[in-house]
Amino acid sequence: KMLAPETSSLGHSERYIKNLDSLSHVYGYAHHLYNCSFCGEFPDRFIPSMNRFNELVAQYGNKPKFQTEFEVEPITWAGAMSTALLIYNSMTVEQVSAYLYWDLFWNPDSGLISLNDPVSYTINSSYYTFKQYSAFIDSDWQRVDALTDNTSLRISAYISPDSRKLTAVIINTSDDVDISLNLSIKGISISEGEIYRSSQNENCVLAGNYDGKGLLNIPESSVTTLSLFAGED
Repeated sequence: KMLAPETSSLGHSERYIKNLDSLSHVYGYAHHLYNCSFCGEFPDRFIPSMNRFNELVAQYGNKPKFQTEFEVEPITWAGAMSTALLIYNSMTVEQVSAYLYWDLFWNPDSGLISLNDPVSYTINSSYYTFKQYSAFIDSDWQRVDALTDNTSLRISAYISPDSRKLTAVIINTSDDVDISLNLSIKGISISEGEIYRSSQNENCVLAGNYDGKGLLNIPESSVTTLSLFAGED
């Protein structure tokens, strides 16, 4: 399947899409997230461009969208949080079908995993916040609505094709406030589940069990994933 225009940024896409000979040959639209000053460190700066991109592609027929290359400070926790927020914005605002990280392995101080020398490597912080999504969401899953009235929380949720598994990724953007979350899940009865968390001192650890009931503690500056299973009808 062919993707286009695979530009370095959202903003560069328009003139390429307008001049493609035939969009019937294109399965989906693809782009990177470069050429935006400090947007990697402040992911919400991408939102206006994402909205404009959505308006653009709607004129030519909606197709699946893909973010195919980007990296931001993978070795720092601030960079890891930015990665989690970039995925969240890409999934919920632009509504991409996939988010690809540049790059899995790379030179020292770069990549999700840094190759320090011929015999050693370092798994960086961004590896784990990326894993909070990628380890619990599989091919053909769909995103479902997830809402919160707390401005410090960002929540997105994804369901399996058979509706037996549900994954929710919860980001606490506050630097100094833990949040108690009373989660209400509609349309599916949860029988059991697990809580995984990444933070300054945790690397996608199993933090407990969750059956869809009771308060959830979402620590400051953290990414929490609920891997949930539906009960039998």
